[in-house]
Amino acid sequence: MESRKIGLLIALVGMLGATPDAMLLRLENDEGAVSSTILIWRYLLVGAIQFAIASSMSGVRGLLRASTLAPKCNFAAALLVTASNLGFVFSLLWVDPAKSLLLISLNSLWAALLGYAVCGDELPARTALAQGGALISLAVVFVPDCYELKPDALDLIPLATGIAMAAYLTLARFVALRLPRSSLELSPALGSLASIGFAVAMQRMQPSGHASGSRLTPRFFLFLSLNAAGIALYNTALVLCPRFITGAECALVLLGETVLGPVWVFFAFGDAPDPFTVYGGALLLLTLLVHEVAGMRAAALAPDGPAGSDSVDSTSGSLFERSPHARPHVSPPISRGGTLYLSPRAEPASALLLP
Repeated sequence: MESRKIGLLIALVGMLGATPDAMLLRLENDEGAVSSTILIWRYLLVGAIQFAIASSMSGVRGLLRASTLAPKCNFAAALLVTASNLGFVFSLLWVDPAKSLLLISLNSLWAALLGYAVCGDELPARTALAQGGALISLAVVFVPDCYELKPDALDLIPLATGIAMAAYLTLARFVALRLPRSSLELSPALGSLASIGFAVAMQRMQPSGHASGSRLTPRFFLFLSLNAAGIALYNTALVLCPRFITGAECALVLLGETVLGPVWVFFAFGDAPDPFTVYGGALLLLTLLVHEVAGMRAAALAPDGPAGSDSVDSTSGSLFERSPHARPHVSPPISRGGTLYLSPRAEPASALLLP
C-alpha cells in the first residue's frame, strides 16, 4: 500500500476512535462519577492500554531501547502529551466550550507552520486550500456561539493546548525523519500517567469524589474501557501518522472528531446538533474529501508513480527519500548499520530536540 494511504488510514482510525469521547464521558458522569474521578481512571487506563499497544509493536525491550535513543525527544513528547491532556480539560472547565474547541482546533494551522519550520515540510496547494476550508468550517460551527464573548486571558489555555498538540505531531515527524531507529511510542503512556497527579489534586479539591472503584458501577467501567481504548487509538495515531504524512495533513483528518462527536451524542441522548454544527461539519467533510481526491489525482499523474510524503518503513527503518512536500535534503548522508539515511536540513529550532 502507498505510504501516504497508510498514514491517512492511521489518522482516520485514530480520529474515529476519539469521536465517541464526549458521549462516553457523559455516560460515565451519569453513573455518578465526578470529573476528577473520571480523569484519574481515564488516564490510568489509557496509560496501561497505550503501553500494551506500544509493547506489542516492538516488544518491551525493543520499546525501551528505541525510547532511550532519543531521551530528550521522549521527555519533550511526554510533556506535550501531559499539556494537551490537562489543557483540554481546563479549557472546558474555565473557558466557554465553543470558544475552547475553536481555539484548540487551530492545531492544524500550527502543525502546518511548525512542520515547515522544523521539518521542512512544504504544503502543496491542495493542503493549503484545505486548511482554509477547515478553518472556515470550524468558524461556521463555533463562531455563532462565541462571537459575543469578550477576549479573556484564560483563552490562552485552549490556544496553548492546540499548539501543544501541533508540536507533538511535529516532534513525532521530526523523530521519524531524523532518528528513524528511535521511537516516541512510549510517550503517550508516560504523559497519561503524569496527568494522574493533576487529576488527584482535583480529586482532593472535590471531597465528594472518589478514586477507588468501590462505589463505581460496572457500567461505568464498561464506558471507561471503551473510552480509554478509543483515546489510546487516537494517541497511537499521533505517533505513527507523521511517519507517513505531514503533521498538517494528519491534523486535518483528526479535525473530523470535532464534527463527528456531536453525532454520537445525538444517538445516545437525542441532543440534536444545531444547524451551524451540521453545516460546518458537512463543509469540513467535503473539504477533506476534495483534498484526498486531489491528492489521489496528483499521485496518479506523477511521472515517477504514486507520490507520498517522507515516511519511515516501520519494518526496516529505512527512510523513503522522495517527497513532493519537503524541501531537498542537503545535509551529508548518515550511515547506520550499513543502511544509508539522508539527514534533513538542520534547523536552529530543531537542534534543541536532538537527544
